[in-house]
Formats: sequence, structure tokens, C-alpha cells
Amino acid sequence: MYFKLGCLSKNEYTYILPLCINKEITDRALVKIKDIRDNKCSVDDFILDTLLSMDNYKEALKLLISNRVIEKLVKVIGMNRKSHNYDKPYYMLYKSLFTLCFDNGKNQLLNVYKSIDGLRGKTKSFWNDYMFYSNSIKTLKNNPEKALKRTRLLTLKTEKDFKKEFFNLLHLFKAKATLSDYLDLNRRYFRLTDTMLFQDNTLRMDIIPEYFFKENIDNIYKLAFTKDKNIQEDCSLSEISPYLIFDDKKILRNINKSLKTRYSNINDFMERVDDERLNRFKSLIEKKFTNDMLIKLLEMFESRKQDVE
Repeated sequence: MYFKLGCLSKNEYTYILPLCINKEITDRALVKIKDIRDNKCSVDDFILDTLLSMDNYKEALKLLISNRVIEKLVKVIGMNRKSHNYDKPYYMLYKSLFTLCFDNGKNQLLNVYKSIDGLRGKTKSFWNDYMFYSNSIKTLKNNPEKALKRTRLLTLKTEKDFKKEFFNLLHLFKAKATLSDYLDLNRRYFRLTDTMLFQDNTLRMDIIPEYFFKENIDNIYKLAFTKDKNIQEDCSLSEISPYLIFDDKKILRNINKSLKTRYSNINDFMERVDDERLNRFKSLIEKKFTNDMLIKLLEMFESRKQDVE
């Protein structure tokens, strides 16, 4: 994916990359990211298409469409992995939105707001952004027409279409909330590999890993979603695949050819890479921290050191 797309944007590595759990989804992601960049579709479209292709989501949607909506049903189709009770607030949200949509219940606007306010975590923000231009109580009471967005959900004419759209939004916002919650953890994992760089809201490979994988990417990708017998064994990379062997001379030749340099030793080039990392770190400090902030941080480190001692 990386070598066909270049760097990934923050939205792409937050919401799309973690969903690439098999070859089929990853191949589709490659096409969709190009379409997203050409404004032919959106990140939300990819998330929804991926979720709705899964059997458990298909069954949950069928269940919602074919039954009368009660609290128990909404808790089941919410598919919360911890407990169905976590999805109880979505029943009140469904009822208030349904009334707003089909009974022209403008007096339901505050109930919609209260129902959204009862949701957990970032899903609340996603629903608020979807439904309202302004979600202040004062604006909702005094000028509801200006507060409420004319969303697709509120333009639907049949209960079946409403159920489908509600289901889609429910799981889209849940997925986006979960994926954004895991963003920092995923970034830490990438940084532990010492192969990836996060700069200016983009994700790209560091230069030596890039040249290593560029040489073997087609063969390595064929292995990406296969199970290896050595997965629980302490073994060398060559036992997993000959394409994972680090050939420093070959990599250095490609680097010299591409960058028009004349390094004779990979360690000399790695020193250059380390210097560039240090310069990036210095630049980051200069951009993000004032002298007063740095002094305060150093004082905090010193205080903590004394507490440990």
C-alpha cells in the first residue's frame, strides 16, 4: 500500500489502515484511498463498506429491519462486545430521531440533544456534529431551525430506510470513535519498530526501511496475511522468509543510485540518518516548546528523579 500511495494522511492511517486485516480489505483500501484523494468517495464510505461486508453486521441489520424496535433489539444490534447494556442509550436516540423525522416533532429537538448527551465518549461528538450546527441549549430552544442540520436521516420517507441509515450512523460513529481512541497506541507501536515517521500529519517510512521493503515488497506482501509455523518460535527472519534478510550492500547500492551519493558503508549512511533524526527532534522542540516550558519540564524531571532516589 505505502509504495503505491506514498505517505498516508492522518485520516488514512487513523481510520483506514487499522481496518486492513486481510488481503481483500487491503487491496480494496488501496483503490479507495486513491478515490478518496480524487474526491470520488470518503473515508466514511470505506469504513461503512468494510463493516457492512461482514456477516455479523449484515445479520444485525436484517434483525433491525424485520422487527419492531424495542430497547432489547437496539441493544442487540449495537453489538457492544463488553455488554449490551452499554448500547441502551441508543434506544432513546432512535425514538427521538424517529419522532423528529416522521412526526415533524420540532419539540423533540431537546430530546434528541439529551439522547445524544447520554452517549459515551467520542460517539457523542460525532452525533452532535452530524445533527447540529450549534448544540447549545439556548440556540436549540430559541431557534431550533438554525441549530438543526438537514441531514439525510431526516429526509427519509420510509421506516425501512430510516432504520438502515440509523444503523449505518450508529456503527460508523462507533467505529470512528474506537479507531481514533487507538490512534496514539498505534503510533507508539509504529515508533517501536523504528521504521516509520510521523511528520506534518502524515505517515511515511524512514529511509533505510523504505529501501529495504521497496526491494522485496511484492514477495513480502504475499506472506502478509499467511500463517507461519514459526510464529511462536524464537527464530531468525531468514527462517520465515529469505526476502526478510537485510542485505546492506544491496540496499546501499540502491540508496546511492537513487540519492546520487557515494557511501561505501551502510553505517556511514546510518550516521547521516541519525543526524537527520536529531535535527528533526531539535526542530520539533523549537516549534512546540518555549524556553520557559523547557525549564519547567526539566525542573519536573529533576523533582521526579529526587523522589525516586
